[in-house]
Amino acid sequence: MYEYVARIVQVIDGDTFIANVDVGFHMYSHQHLRLLNFEAPEIRGLERKIGLLAKAKLEELLPVGLETRIRTEKSDSFGRWLAEVVWENGTLSEYLIKLGYGVLRRKGEDRVPFNVDLPYPLLQSLEAP
Repeated sequence: MYEYVARIVQVIDGDTFIANVDVGFHMYSHQHLRLLNFEAPEIRGLERKIGLLAKAKLEELLPVGLETRIRTEKSDSFGRWLAEVVWENGTLSEYLIKLGYGVLRRKGEDRVPFNVDLPYPLLQSLEAP
């Protein structure tokens, strides 16, 4: 995993954002990044209502212009780099899961749809025991 400084440009949804990544030597890369080990509700379809809440929370935590540290991993099937956002005593993904805005989803795992009938943010993690 590589660590970089990134400046937030835009939040796309509850688990995807765009950032200008400082790759060194005064060079920057404009990247679509997806939070590693995290799944938020979609902003389209049946999950739209809660997906927009997840997006709003990510916009609150990653405002445009914020400079933060990220650690990246290989890209996903959509060409986005997977990124851990360094956050307090862990990662932003861990923090969002604790707050109930999404669930743990490791690379390669199938997506499980959110139950839109449950209270949101989720009152507890939906991870399997």
